[in-house]
Amino acid sequence: MVVTIPASFGSGGSENFNAVQLVSVPGTASADTRPRTSATTDPVHSCTGSADFKTTWWSVAAAADGALEVRANGRRYDAFGNYGVILSAYPGTGTPTRTTELACVAMPKDTLTQTDAFLRFSVRAGSTYLIEVSAPGGASQDGGFTGISFTMLSGVPSLTVTPATNQVTAGSGPVTFVATTANLLNKAVRWSISPAVGSIAPDGSYTPPAAASGGTQVTVTATSFAAPSLKATAVVTFGTVSPTISRAGIISAASFQAGGGVAPGQILTVFGSGLGPAALAGAQFSADGKFLSGTTGGTQVLFDGVPAPMIFSYAGQISAIAPYEI
Repeated sequence: MVVTIPASFGSGGSENFNAVQLVSVPGTASADTRPRTSATTDPVHSCTGSADFKTTWWSVAAAADGALEVRANGRRYDAFGNYGVILSAYPGTGTPTRTTELACVAMPKDTLTQTDAFLRFSVRAGSTYLIEVSAPGGASQDGGFTGISFTMLSGVPSLTVTPATNQVTAGSGPVTFVATTANLLNKAVRWSISPAVGSIAPDGSYTPPAAASGGTQVTVTATSFAAPSLKATAVVTFGTVSPTISRAGIISAASFQAGGGVAPGQILTVFGSGLGPAALAGAQFSADGKFLSGTTGGTQVLFDGVPAPMIFSYAGQISAIAPYEI
């Protein structure tokens, strides 16, 4: 593998992604990037939302399949600490854009002696890749001594999520997804879901909402911290549950006795399974606080098609008021 450095590296003027000088891998390079500016062809970065400035480029030609690790740091000349570094990678063909970005990481300013930003991404033999270093600020001193190193790693970084699919029901307990990485020292991932139905915790535990229609699908995504372009997904599908009422399971909430007629305004309790969410859902009121809603926890009770005001619902028991319309 070889790395090319722009001929104007370390000198003044704007920088683009044309490169000519060579350096071997593994290897390091450094420069004073204070004179750097930017070019109209500089891409917008996914990790900052802007093109940033003081940009400098390298071109990497892969001699073998594997993973390339790129580390960069930037130390200020005017004050103690680092000026912050935006490190990003792109395919070596075509103009770099946000949509073709392979990986991006933003290292903020700090007062530490040195803070490294690093990327790891897969490379293929015979392919070229562009590496950009830029600064996140806008002041003249946002730039300084910039060091960068390139290391070829054995094995291609990978990320998988298990289980690949999972069927849940609304209101059920959480299910846990597990992210497994290979050839990455930092094994941490960031979890996200789309659409935002339910919630997912930092440990990969997905909690369904109290109510959701059957057939709804949610994509669970794990994104590697070490290589942000590396993602893996799983799918959550919401199934439908057929409610079952226990034998003599419809009783008066006052006497807890079954049988007899039902009077308008009577409070009833129903026992069974699949009647509501796993966690108790209490009564919901109208905006003025005067009327009970006919739905709680995704559950309704109908009398000849008329919704009954709901008092509470959960999987094994619900309570409602017989509507006066009956």
